[in-house]
Amino acid sequence: MKKSLFLIAAIVLGFSSCSLDYNYLEFDEDEFVSARNDWKDLDLQNYSFDITGESSDFDDYFSGKVTVKNGIGKIEFDRYSSKKWDIRSIDDVFAEIYESYQKVKDEYSYGRFKNVRYEISYDKRYHFPKSMYLSVYNGKNLLSEDILVYINIDDFRVR
Repeated sequence: MKKSLFLIAAIVLGFSSCSLDYNYLEFDEDEFVSARNDWKDLDLQNYSFDITGESSDFDDYFSGKVTVKNGIGKIEFDRYSSKKWDIRSIDDVFAEIYESYQKVKDEYSYGRFKNVRYEISYDKRYHFPKSMYLSVYNGKNLLSEDILVYINIDDFRVR
């Protein structure tokens, strides 16, 4: 019994004080650029989609319906959504992801972040980012994430 308690305590203490001793920045820029170019090649001017997202960095949640008509987009936010995110088209989604990558990459290069991972899944037919998940660690504690961001796109329809 004492050995079991000691082992459990050692594991818990090990994880709580464990620091990540390697750095990484995971973002498949080639795949991202290829998907963005494939999307632009479609030249869709009339479509709609639902979008949700959240950022722990800004303690902020948004949800809304985006409609693009003749190339001009608008968003109707859900009642409780933050209005900080100005996404009115799929082009805006690509821009938002790439701008965040550039900012995070700069912070990473200055040593402010140790571990950064973007997970993006793309729609197979239209090539837009269906979901994006970003996790950023400062590297001080294995169990502590500094920033979490996600964006999901659902119900994409060409009009």
